[in-house]
Amino acid sequence: MAIQLSICIPTYNREKYLKQLLDCIEKQLQDIEKNIVEICVSDNASTDNTQQMIQQYQQKYNNITYFRWDKNMGADMNYLKVVEIAHGKYCWLFGSDDLMIDGAIKKMLEQIKEDCDIYLCNRIECDVNMKQLKKSYIINSSSQIFFLDDKKDLINYFKHLQSLNGLFTYLSSIVVKKNQWDLIDFDKSFIGTAYVHSYILLSLLNNNKIKLKYINDHLVLNRGNNDTFLCMGIVNRIKLDFEGFKLLFCKVFQDKNLNIYYEKLLKLAYPYYRLLYIFSNLNNEDRKYLLDIIKPAGHNRFILNHGYIIFRIIPYSLLRLIYRKIIKLLYSI
Repeated sequence: MAIQLSICIPTYNREKYLKQLLDCIEKQLQDIEKNIVEICVSDNASTDNTQQMIQQYQQKYNNITYFRWDKNMGADMNYLKVVEIAHGKYCWLFGSDDLMIDGAIKKMLEQIKEDCDIYLCNRIECDVNMKQLKKSYIINSSSQIFFLDDKKDLINYFKHLQSLNGLFTYLSSIVVKKNQWDLIDFDKSFIGTAYVHSYILLSLLNNNKIKLKYINDHLVLNRGNNDTFLCMGIVNRIKLDFEGFKLLFCKVFQDKNLNIYYEKLLKLAYPYYRLLYIFSNLNNEDRKYLLDIIKPAGHNRFILNHGYIIFRIIPYSLLRLIYRKIIKLLYSI
């Protein structure tokens, strides 16, 4: 029987976490036909024992495809490669430090029988030790299918989104038909943005008749406090998001009317309490630099320029709680 689902895992120096993920996947494969699911790992020239560990797994299981770069090619090339080496009808892109909930693979195999082009599922946010913290939602509704045939349908989809994950920012929530992914030639200008996968998937929405299903189930455990890109510093990490999505909307949609959705979702991803906390730990030069970076999202500059002082007086956790209470109250009115 042909492979129906390829679990595509790009990785770099995450031996410990990758082992946990592989054990999680293999445990779930005991309950289904192994020959319809494969595991694909693209290794960005890890300097730990990732290669030796994968070889040990390959001796026990015959459903693991492994590719290793000779040198670190960056996240984007690794994302492209892991789908390239896949053989399945569908590819489930999966971060090498995340985990699946029990029964997630079986659930996804049932879902892909509906033959949609793209599937998005929700995640449970955890700390670095996988202690569950909260459930996040891409769309505040039950599971539904979006038929994306034209700009009107695209806007309707954008209006439903409650998270940047709906624009394919978060790897482990995405399942896509491989033959659809292969239709899009990647734009080399996205190499280095960490969003080449978002470019491909948004290009699919923009250029083709696509059936996308939102699955209102939390199938992924997202490991927090483990952002690889934070090594470049918090200011440059935020710059990566803002400039990456500015480039995405300019390159893919070329329609200024769609920018309002990009701005709305960036505001949700970077609410005031989060930015003010970050600002409270920056010097004046970095604050000014960051203000220019986040300008496209339309945050009030006066609040950002002065409000951060509050975070030097009141704990971040308390202000975040107050903020969420206010938002909840506003949505209930």
